Formats: sequence, structure tokens, C-alpha cells
Amino acid sequence: GAGGVGKRGAGAGAGQGRTAHEQRAAQLMNTLSTDAIVLHVADYLESSRIYRLMTREAGVVSVVARGARNSRKRFGSALDLFAEGQAQLQMKPGRDLQTLLSFDVQRSRPQLAADLGVFYGAAAIAEVT
Repeated sequence: GAGGVGKRGAGAGAGQGRTAHEQRAAQLMNTLSTDAIVLHVADYLESSRIYRLMTREAGVVSVVARGARNSRKRFGSALDLFAEGQAQLQMKPGRDLQTLLSFDVQRSRPQLAADLGVFYGAAAIAEVT
């Protein structure tokens, strides 16, 4: 039947028999709030971005921020290379790419772009991690 249509990657039976409230509760259990620094940024598809973050609780993690190129509310206008802040991540065990739900920028570093030597130094440190 058409019961499983549109559930990409959800796995067999995921979400079936659950209320919307139960599904949201399950999502929240996998949510991690952590201090983070942006080490790498890459555009992904038409409206998303992939970030590599150094986090306090999970170490270095790659995340996809769906709609990040369009949404300043969830991800802030200053979410760029070497930005520091509070990240809300949806963690799913066994996945290489987690989901960035929001990022509250507490410190941006636009001055790095003004000094090429400092930028290269920071970029080299980011590549080592």
C-alpha cells in the first residue's frame, strides 16, 4: 500500500503507531545542546549548508543545516567560519551527518577575513582537529 510513501530513511515502522506528541518527544530525547565553534562551511543543495563543528560534548561533528541559506532566524546571520555559540543538534547514532536544529551565535570573528595571515593560522588549526 501507500502507507510508507514519503518516509525517506525513517526505517521500517518508524513513527507508525505514535502520536505527533510522542514523535516530538522521541526527537527531543536525541537533541544535544552544546557549545560549538564552526570549523568548516560548505553549501549543500539549493538551500542548505553542511558545517563541521567542534563541540564540547560530542567532539568534532559534521551537521546539515536544512534551509540555512534562507533562514536567519534559526541559524543567525553571523553563522560563518570560526563563529562560536550554542548549537542544538539532533543526534542519530550510526550517522556520519547529524542535523543542526539551531545555532545561537555568541561570537563571530569577521576580523579573521581582514588579516590573511591570521585567517590561514586559524584555518590550519581547524584542519588539524
